[in-house]
Amino acid sequence: MIRSFLMWGLFAASPLGAQDCPLFRVAPCVPLPPSQNDEPQCTGLCEQLSEQMDRGCSSGPDQPFADTVFLRKTGLTVGTETDLQRLALIALAETLDGVAPLAAPLMTGDDPAVRYAAALQVGLAALRAGQISDPRFAEALAVMDAVEEPGVPRSDLLFLRAHEAEARGDLAKAAGLARAAAQAEPRFFNALALELRLVLAQGAHLRGAAGPYDSAEVCQAEFDQLLTSLSRIADLEPCPRVAAHLELYLTREVSRPDRAPGLHAVQVYLAVLSRRQDLARRAFQSFAAPPAPICAGPVAQDLQALLHLLPGDRP
Repeated sequence: MIRSFLMWGLFAASPLGAQDCPLFRVAPCVPLPPSQNDEPQCTGLCEQLSEQMDRGCSSGPDQPFADTVFLRKTGLTVGTETDLQRLALIALAETLDGVAPLAAPLMTGDDPAVRYAAALQVGLAALRAGQISDPRFAEALAVMDAVEEPGVPRSDLLFLRAHEAEARGDLAKAAGLARAAAQAEPRFFNALALELRLVLAQGAHLRGAAGPYDSAEVCQAEFDQLLTSLSRIADLEPCPRVAAHLELYLTREVSRPDRAPGLHAVQVYLAVLSRRQDLARRAFQSFAAPPAPICAGPVAQDLQALLHLLPGDRP
Protein backbone atom coordinates (compact mmCIF):
# COMPACT_ATOMS: atom_id res chain seq x y z
CA MET A 1 0.00 0.00 0.00
CA ILE A 2 1.19 3.51 -0.57
CA ARG A 3 2.24 3.89 3.01
CA SER A 4 0.88 7.14 4.07
CA PHE A 5 -2.38 7.51 5.83
CA LEU A 6 -4.29 9.82 8.15
CA MET A 7 -6.93 12.95 12.25
CA TRP A 8 -8.65 16.24 15.39
CA GLY A 9 -11.59 18.74 17.76
CA LEU A 10 -14.64 19.41 20.34
CA PHE A 11 -15.88 22.79 21.40
CA ALA A 12 -16.41 22.38 25.14
CA ALA A 13 -17.83 25.85 25.56
CA SER A 14 -20.99 27.07 23.86
CA PRO A 15 -20.54 27.73 20.12
CA LEU A 16 -20.51 31.22 18.79
CA GLY A 17 -23.92 32.82 18.62
CA ALA A 18 -25.12 35.95 16.87
CA GLN A 19 -24.19 38.03 19.94
CA ASP A 20 -20.55 36.91 19.51
CA CYS A 21 -20.17 38.69 16.18
CA PRO A 22 -18.53 42.10 16.72
CA LEU A 23 -20.28 45.09 15.21
CA PHE A 24 -17.23 46.05 13.18
CA ARG A 25 -14.95 43.50 11.52
CA VAL A 26 -13.27 43.07 8.13
CA ALA A 27 -13.64 39.28 7.86
CA PRO A 28 -17.25 38.04 7.73
CA CYS A 29 -18.52 36.50 10.96
CA VAL A 30 -21.01 33.71 10.40
CA PRO A 31 -22.89 33.08 13.65
CA LEU A 32 -23.22 29.45 14.65
CA PRO A 33 -26.41 28.15 16.23
CA PRO A 34 -26.94 29.19 19.84
CA SER A 35 -26.13 26.52 22.41
CA GLN A 36 -29.01 24.43 23.64
CA ASN A 37 -29.49 22.52 26.85
CA ASP A 38 -30.62 19.41 25.05
CA GLU A 39 -27.98 17.10 23.63
CA PRO A 40 -28.02 17.08 19.80
CA GLN A 41 -29.86 14.11 18.36
CA CYS A 42 -27.47 11.43 17.10
CA THR A 43 -28.80 10.40 13.70
CA GLY A 44 -27.34 9.97 10.22
CA LEU A 45 -23.59 10.59 10.21
CA CYS A 46 -23.46 10.66 14.01
CA GLU A 47 -25.21 7.30 14.21
CA GLN A 48 -22.70 5.82 11.75
CA LEU A 49 -19.76 7.15 13.76
CA SER A 50 -21.28 5.79 16.98
CA GLU A 51 -21.55 2.34 15.42
CA GLN A 52 -17.97 2.54 14.18
CA MET A 53 -16.70 3.49 17.63
CA ASP A 54 -18.56 0.57 19.18
CA ARG A 55 -17.20 -1.82 16.55
CA GLY A 56 -13.60 -0.71 17.02
CA CYS A 57 -10.75 -2.33 15.14
CA SER A 58 -12.70 -5.20 13.61
CA SER A 59 -12.60 -5.32 9.81
CA GLY A 60 -14.02 -7.45 7.03
CA PRO A 61 -12.63 -10.63 5.47
CA ASP A 62 -10.62 -8.71 2.86
CA GLN A 63 -7.47 -6.59 3.16
CA PRO A 64 -8.49 -3.07 2.07
CA PHE A 65 -5.07 -1.56 2.87
CA ALA A 66 -3.01 -3.92 0.67
CA ASP A 67 -1.13 -2.70 -2.40
CA THR A 68 -2.90 -4.63 -5.14
CA VAL A 69 -6.38 -5.96 -5.78
CA PHE A 70 -4.94 -9.48 -5.87
CA LEU A 71 -3.97 -9.06 -2.20
CA ARG A 72 -6.98 -7.00 -1.14
CA LYS A 73 -9.66 -9.38 -2.40
CA THR A 74 -9.89 -13.03 -1.50
CA GLY A 75 -10.42 -15.61 -4.24
CA LEU A 76 -8.48 -13.82 -7.01
CA THR A 77 -5.81 -16.00 -8.61
CA VAL A 78 -3.10 -15.01 -11.07
CA GLY A 79 -1.37 -17.49 -13.35
CA THR A 80 0.47 -20.57 -12.20
CA GLU A 81 2.34 -21.23 -8.96
CA THR A 82 5.55 -20.29 -10.80
CA ASP A 83 3.99 -17.00 -11.92
CA LEU A 84 2.98 -16.23 -8.33
CA GLN A 85 6.48 -16.87 -7.09
CA ARG A 86 7.96 -14.60 -9.72
CA LEU A 87 5.44 -11.86 -8.92
CA ALA A 88 6.33 -12.15 -5.23
CA LEU A 89 10.03 -11.71 -6.06
CA ILE A 90 9.18 -8.67 -8.18
CA ALA A 91 7.28 -7.08 -5.30
CA LEU A 92 10.22 -7.69 -2.95
CA ALA A 93 12.56 -5.80 -5.30
CA GLU A 94 10.67 -2.57 -4.33
CA THR A 95 12.69 0.03 -6.31
CA LEU A 96 11.76 0.82 -9.90
CA ASP A 97 15.21 -0.19 -11.13
CA GLY A 98 14.84 -3.47 -9.28
CA VAL A 99 11.23 -4.20 -10.25
CA ALA A 100 11.22 -3.25 -13.94
CA PRO A 101 13.78 -5.79 -15.24
CA LEU A 102 12.18 -8.64 -13.33
CA ALA A 103 8.68 -7.68 -14.49
CA ALA A 104 9.57 -7.18 -18.17
CA PRO A 105 9.34 -10.89 -19.22
CA LEU A 106 5.96 -11.30 -17.52
CA MET A 107 4.61 -8.11 -19.09
CA THR A 108 4.96 -9.71 -22.54
CA GLY A 109 3.69 -13.19 -21.63
CA ASP A 110 0.57 -14.99 -22.82
CA ASP A 111 -1.53 -14.73 -19.66
CA PRO A 112 -3.33 -11.32 -19.57
CA ALA A 113 -3.79 -11.42 -15.78
CA VAL A 114 -0.08 -12.04 -15.28
CA ARG A 115 0.79 -9.20 -17.69
CA TYR A 116 -1.52 -6.90 -15.73
CA ALA A 117 -0.15 -7.96 -12.33
CA ALA A 118 3.48 -7.54 -13.41
CA ALA A 119 2.85 -4.12 -14.95
CA LEU A 120 1.01 -3.12 -11.79
CA GLN A 121 4.14 -3.81 -9.74
CA VAL A 122 6.13 -1.50 -12.03
CA GLY A 123 3.50 1.23 -11.71
CA LEU A 124 3.40 0.96 -7.92
CA ALA A 125 7.20 0.99 -7.67
CA ALA A 126 7.35 4.18 -9.72
CA LEU A 127 4.59 5.76 -7.64
CA ARG A 128 6.24 4.90 -4.34
CA ALA A 129 9.55 6.33 -5.57
CA GLY A 130 7.98 9.52 -6.94
CA GLN A 131 9.09 8.54 -10.46
CA ILE A 132 5.83 8.54 -12.41
CA SER A 133 7.46 10.78 -15.01
CA ASP A 134 9.74 7.83 -15.84
CA PRO A 135 8.76 6.28 -19.22
CA ARG A 136 8.51 2.89 -17.54
CA PHE A 137 5.47 4.12 -15.58
CA ALA A 138 3.61 5.05 -18.77
CA GLU A 139 4.64 1.78 -20.40
CA ALA A 140 3.32 -0.20 -17.45
CA LEU A 141 -0.02 1.60 -17.56
CA ALA A 142 -0.26 0.96 -21.31
CA VAL A 143 0.21 -2.78 -20.69
CA MET A 144 -2.48 -2.73 -18.00
CA ASP A 145 -4.81 -0.72 -20.20
CA ALA A 146 -4.46 -3.23 -23.04
CA VAL A 147 -5.67 -6.10 -20.84
CA GLU A 148 -9.40 -6.44 -21.41
CA GLU A 149 -9.91 -9.72 -19.59
CA PRO A 150 -13.29 -9.49 -17.75
CA GLY A 151 -11.91 -11.24 -14.67
CA VAL A 152 -9.11 -8.71 -14.17
CA PRO A 153 -10.30 -5.80 -11.95
CA ARG A 154 -9.50 -2.30 -13.22
CA SER A 155 -9.41 -0.50 -9.88
CA ASP A 156 -5.60 -0.37 -9.59
CA LEU A 157 -5.25 0.99 -13.12
CA LEU A 158 -7.77 3.75 -12.39
CA PHE A 159 -5.90 4.56 -9.18
CA LEU A 160 -2.58 4.92 -11.01
CA ARG A 161 -4.26 6.98 -13.76
CA ALA A 162 -5.56 9.31 -11.04
CA HIS A 163 -2.00 9.95 -9.85
CA GLU A 164 -0.93 10.51 -13.44
CA ALA A 165 -3.66 13.14 -13.90
CA GLU A 166 -2.73 14.81 -10.62
CA ALA A 167 0.90 15.05 -11.74
CA ARG A 168 -0.32 16.90 -14.85
CA GLY A 169 -2.22 19.33 -12.62
CA ASP A 170 -5.69 18.11 -13.63
CA LEU A 171 -7.16 17.72 -10.15
CA ALA A 172 -10.75 17.37 -11.34
CA LYS A 173 -9.88 14.46 -13.63
CA ALA A 174 -7.69 12.92 -10.94
CA ALA A 175 -10.55 13.05 -8.42
CA GLY A 176 -12.91 11.51 -10.96
CA LEU A 177 -10.51 8.64 -11.65
CA ALA A 178 -9.96 8.03 -7.93
CA ARG A 179 -13.74 8.00 -7.48
CA ALA A 180 -14.08 5.52 -10.34
CA ALA A 181 -11.46 3.28 -8.72
CA ALA A 182 -13.39 3.36 -5.44
CA GLN A 183 -16.64 2.60 -7.26
CA ALA A 184 -15.03 -0.36 -9.01
CA GLU A 185 -13.72 -1.58 -5.63
CA PRO A 186 -15.67 0.01 -2.75
CA ARG A 187 -13.24 -1.20 -0.05
CA PHE A 188 -10.07 0.08 -1.76
CA PHE A 189 -8.57 2.29 0.94
CA ASN A 190 -5.89 4.00 -1.15
CA ALA A 191 -8.44 5.05 -3.78
CA LEU A 192 -10.91 6.32 -1.17
CA ALA A 193 -8.19 8.29 0.64
CA LEU A 194 -6.84 9.74 -2.60
CA GLU A 195 -10.31 10.86 -3.68
CA LEU A 196 -10.88 12.56 -0.33
CA ARG A 197 -7.53 14.33 -0.50
CA LEU A 198 -8.17 15.53 -4.05
CA VAL A 199 -11.65 16.77 -3.18
CA LEU A 200 -10.15 18.79 -0.34
CA ALA A 201 -7.38 20.12 -2.60
CA GLN A 202 -9.63 21.30 -5.40
CA GLY A 203 -12.84 22.27 -3.62
CA ALA A 204 -14.20 25.38 -2.00
CA HIS A 205 -13.67 23.60 1.32
CA LEU A 206 -10.20 25.13 1.43
CA ARG A 207 -11.17 28.74 0.99
CA GLY A 208 -13.71 29.09 3.75
CA ALA A 209 -15.29 32.44 2.89
CA ALA A 210 -18.80 32.75 1.47
CA GLY A 211 -17.62 33.74 -2.01
CA PRO A 212 -16.78 30.33 -3.49
CA TYR A 213 -20.32 28.97 -2.94
CA ASP A 214 -23.34 29.82 -5.05
CA SER A 215 -25.63 29.23 -2.08
CA ALA A 216 -25.78 27.82 1.42
CA GLU A 217 -27.47 24.74 -0.06
CA VAL A 218 -24.50 24.05 -2.36
CA CYS A 219 -22.14 24.58 0.56
CA GLN A 220 -24.11 22.16 2.74
CA ALA A 221 -24.21 19.55 -0.04
CA GLU A 222 -20.41 19.71 -0.43
CA PHE A 223 -19.82 19.19 3.28
CA ASP A 224 -22.37 16.37 3.40
CA GLN A 225 -20.60 14.63 0.51
CA LEU A 226 -17.20 15.18 2.11
CA LEU A 227 -18.21 13.71 5.46
CA THR A 228 -20.10 10.83 3.84
CA SER A 229 -16.96 9.90 1.87
CA LEU A 230 -14.95 10.08 5.07
CA SER A 231 -17.41 7.78 6.84
CA ARG A 232 -16.97 5.19 4.07
CA ILE A 233 -13.21 5.19 4.66
CA ALA A 234 -13.57 4.96 8.43
CA ASP A 235 -15.95 2.05 8.03
CA LEU A 236 -13.21 -0.12 6.48
CA GLU A 237 -11.58 -0.50 9.88
CA PRO A 238 -12.79 1.98 12.52
CA CYS A 239 -9.61 1.74 14.56
CA PRO A 240 -8.15 4.74 16.46
CA ARG A 241 -4.67 4.22 14.99
CA VAL A 242 -6.07 4.10 11.42
CA ALA A 243 -8.02 7.32 12.04
CA ALA A 244 -4.85 8.97 13.35
CA HIS A 245 -2.84 7.94 10.28
CA LEU A 246 -5.57 9.18 7.94
CA GLU A 247 -5.72 12.56 9.66
CA LEU A 248 -1.95 12.93 9.44
CA TYR A 249 -1.99 12.03 5.73
CA LEU A 250 -4.66 14.62 4.90
CA THR A 251 -3.11 17.35 7.04
CA ARG A 252 0.26 16.93 5.34
CA GLU A 253 -1.25 16.98 1.86
CA VAL A 254 -3.37 20.14 2.26
CA SER A 255 -1.29 23.22 1.55
CA ARG A 256 -2.87 25.53 4.16
CA PRO A 257 -4.52 23.31 6.78
CA ASP A 258 -5.07 26.32 9.06
CA ARG A 259 -7.47 27.81 6.48
CA ALA A 260 -9.30 24.66 5.44
CA PRO A 261 -12.75 24.34 7.04
CA GLY A 262 -13.37 21.12 5.10
CA LEU A 263 -10.25 19.61 6.64
CA HIS A 264 -11.29 20.84 10.08
CA ALA A 265 -14.66 19.10 9.70
CA VAL A 266 -12.87 15.91 8.68
CA GLN A 267 -10.54 16.29 11.65
CA VAL A 268 -13.49 16.48 14.06
CA TYR A 269 -14.82 13.15 12.78
CA LEU A 270 -11.47 11.39 12.90
CA ALA A 271 -10.50 12.86 16.28
CA VAL A 272 -13.72 11.58 17.81
CA LEU A 273 -13.16 8.16 16.22
CA SER A 274 -9.63 8.05 17.66
CA ARG A 275 -10.73 9.45 21.06
CA ARG A 276 -8.49 12.52 20.79
CA GLN A 277 -10.55 14.99 22.81
CA ASP A 278 -8.16 17.96 22.72
CA LEU A 279 -7.63 17.62 19.00
CA ALA A 280 -11.37 17.41 18.44
CA ARG A 281 -11.92 20.62 20.39
CA ARG A 282 -9.24 22.48 18.45
CA ALA A 283 -10.58 21.27 15.11
CA PHE A 284 -14.11 22.41 15.94
CA GLN A 285 -12.84 25.80 17.07
CA SER A 286 -10.84 26.13 13.83
CA PHE A 287 -13.93 25.26 11.80
CA ALA A 288 -15.96 27.93 13.61
CA ALA A 289 -13.30 30.64 13.24
CA PRO A 290 -13.83 33.27 10.52
CA PRO A 291 -13.85 33.42 7.61
CA ALA A 292 -16.34 30.57 7.91
CA PRO A 293 -18.31 29.00 5.03
CA ILE A 294 -21.86 30.26 4.65
CA CYS A 295 -23.23 26.89 5.76
CA ALA A 296 -21.17 26.94 8.98
CA GLY A 297 -24.28 26.90 11.17
CA PRO A 298 -25.89 23.63 10.07
CA VAL A 299 -22.54 21.90 9.54
CA ALA A 300 -21.51 22.93 13.07
CA GLN A 301 -24.69 21.35 14.43
CA ASP A 302 -23.75 18.06 12.75
CA LEU A 303 -20.23 18.27 14.14
CA GLN A 304 -21.51 19.04 17.64
CA ALA A 305 -23.54 15.82 17.55
CA LEU A 306 -20.32 13.95 16.78
CA LEU A 307 -18.52 15.61 19.66
CA HIS A 308 -21.02 14.20 22.15
CA LEU A 309 -19.72 10.73 21.25
CA LEU A 310 -16.35 11.43 22.86
CA PRO A 311 -15.64 9.09 25.81
CA GLY A 312 -16.19 11.76 28.47
CA ASP A 313 -19.51 12.78 26.96
CA ARG A 314 -21.01 9.40 26.19
CA PRO A 315 -23.78 8.18 28.50
